[in-house]
Amino acid sequence: MNHGVKEALSKGLSIPINEKVTDQGLTIHFKEMYVEDTKILIHYRIEQKDGSLIPYEFDTTGLNVLSDGKKDGQQVENPTYQEAQYEGFSVLNFLGSDHDNLPFYLIDANGAEINTGIADQDKPEGVLAFVTNGHSLPQSISMKVDVNRIGKTKGSWKGTIAIDQGKAKQATEVAK
Repeated sequence: MNHGVKEALSKGLSIPINEKVTDQGLTIHFKEMYVEDTKILIHYRIEQKDGSLIPYEFDTTGLNVLSDGKKDGQQVENPTYQEAQYEGFSVLNFLGSDHDNLPFYLIDANGAEINTGIADQDKPEGVLAFVTNGHSLPQSISMKVDVNRIGKTKGSWKGTIAIDQGKAKQATEVAK
């Protein structure tokens, strides 16, 4: 997180959202967002029924595993595996999706996908970052949630979260 974003957050320019998508006893809890003209950051946690963070674990059954991603028995990174039809290796994502391997993406008021870069920690808790290549985001934006697997658990976590841009202009100014 760069200095400008930290400065804007320290001035209260994030927006609490408390949106949840639940299936199979697991909840993706979107806690707060930070919005500028060209970027959106969303803090999420994946919780068990009691509200605790789910374990960072993977199901590698049936995969030709190259590295299980564990150090001293603890999961520290995503497992890698070999697929017979491909050269190189693949990384097993913590969050699976049927939507072009993007469990989260932005759409405009007409439902069209917004072209942004996306970064996430692919862990039980983290920040989703959507960033444009310099162009301003449209006025009406939502984030689509399209998750079919969380760690070891298959399910259907789908939904739409409205993006509140009420503090975007002020956050953009402070972050400059």
